[in-house]
Amino acid sequence: MRNFYKDQSGVAIVEATLVFPIVFFILVFLMMISFYLYQKVAVDSDVRRAAVMISHAKAFPDGMNSPYRYWTSNIDGISTMQLELDRLLETNQFFFSSNFTSKIACQNDSLSQQIIVHTNNQSQFPSFFQLIGLEKFFQTDVYTIAAVHDPAEFIRNVDIAFDFVHDLSEQYSEITELSRAVRAVID
Repeated sequence: MRNFYKDQSGVAIVEATLVFPIVFFILVFLMMISFYLYQKVAVDSDVRRAAVMISHAKAFPDGMNSPYRYWTSNIDGISTMQLELDRLLETNQFFFSSNFTSKIACQNDSLSQQIIVHTNNQSQFPSFFQLIGLEKFFQTDVYTIAAVHDPAEFIRNVDIAFDFVHDLSEQYSEITELSRAVRAVID
């Protein structure tokens, strides 16, 4: 019996049997978290890319350079761009089952325009993550704003404002006096 207690053969197998499941679970957990982070970064990148593409399409429409186009809130081909964004988001959900909702909006100010892309993603963790106390679903919101830049359009908008004030000042003398006062302050 004394030889049995002193015998060290097989100790490594017993220790490996106790430690291996814990190490394996930790490795799988780290892989799942890295897949989740990759999916989150890919969605964020796609939403940002879509916002920039839409703002570029709004600033430089295909063969169309209509003056004062920023004053209209419609985006040509919004449904096509929405479908393309949804397709990009669907291709990035390679590991977790997800429910995406996305919305593309256009916000007009008097001298500028912004494209707003908002995406809400609800993904589901695998069921064994609930054993360690994590939620079944995790939610990710991505909100991106891209400004529409077109210097020529800005100059046109400023010109129309000056033309409008000039036309009004010819009709109303009070505006002419106000215009002279503003010029005196500027000069």
